[in-house]
Amino acid sequence: MKKTAMPLNVDAKRFDLRRLHCSESGMKGICKAFGLGMLCSFEPEKNVRISHSNFLVYAETSRGRYALKFHPHGSANLHRHEHLLHRLLRQKGVCVPRMFSPPCLPFRHYLVTCHEWLDAAPLYRFPVSRMRHLGITEAIQSFNKTLRSLIHEGLALRRQSFIEKVRQLKDASKACKGNAGARGLLDDCLKAFRDAPADFPLVPLHADLSVSNILCSDRQVFFIDLTHVRHACLQTDMASLLVSCFVQEMPSSALGKILLSGEENASFPRGWKKALAVLIRLEAFGEYLKDAHRLGKTYRGKEVVAFRRELLRHQKKMEYLMKDPLAVLSS
Repeated sequence: MKKTAMPLNVDAKRFDLRRLHCSESGMKGICKAFGLGMLCSFEPEKNVRISHSNFLVYAETSRGRYALKFHPHGSANLHRHEHLLHRLLRQKGVCVPRMFSPPCLPFRHYLVTCHEWLDAAPLYRFPVSRMRHLGITEAIQSFNKTLRSLIHEGLALRRQSFIEKVRQLKDASKACKGNAGARGLLDDCLKAFRDAPADFPLVPLHADLSVSNILCSDRQVFFIDLTHVRHACLQTDMASLLVSCFVQEMPSSALGKILLSGEENASFPRGWKKALAVLIRLEAFGEYLKDAHRLGKTYRGKEVVAFRRELLRHQKKMEYLMKDPLAVLSS
């Protein structure tokens, strides 16, 4: 089968050593189950930063182009909720991709979800000079406002308190041979929370916002990957977006100015910037632990040395960011 070149909004990087065990016949069966038409071509995404549990596959069929995501078993309830959320948000006019039925399809060791393909590119592919004109802040505010209205109409969302977030990171750090000094920052973050808990209110958010999960076209801003939507600390999305910006080596200070100038910020708690710095440190620590986990694995292949060097470089960046996040991001 002839392969089609990957579209712009799939980030192709060299150092992805994962393997997706899906044959052409398997892909044909998946396309048939989702009613997508006859398979013409498919190609897995390659991205060193993507979660090691999920795969994204681009598929082109006789009816169009689609994004197929392969998830681990045991996440069916998450995808049913995500399917409902997609439908409700689209009804409210929010720009999210259509998610096809069934919400998830069992396939070998995976659960597969199917999304329409968007003619858009991830935010990090756009120059900063265009970001303000894209209306990123307004789109995020509109997304969150719609979530709040859906909750008032009866939508139930999970909750993750600041304490729970820290506990998750602490558990993850025990499984990795990471930097002990970096782990110590969790105690500092907890102290900052206990000193001013009112600066960390829980609100409904995307909760996994990054420059990869915001797709932009000339006229619209789309949000993808809604499996983590929940009640979380107010500054969570801003923190994860700025950290992802730093990871992608975008000018995070310019994006930060756009985000921090939003009208809604006037209603934030007085100490919200200090709380933002704390959450940025936690997001950076999460990235640090992911790399520590990957470094602990055994890899094979010609590019292993380059792959490990890339992970170590990324870890150093996260350590640097954790020391003084707001100063680093504004420099």
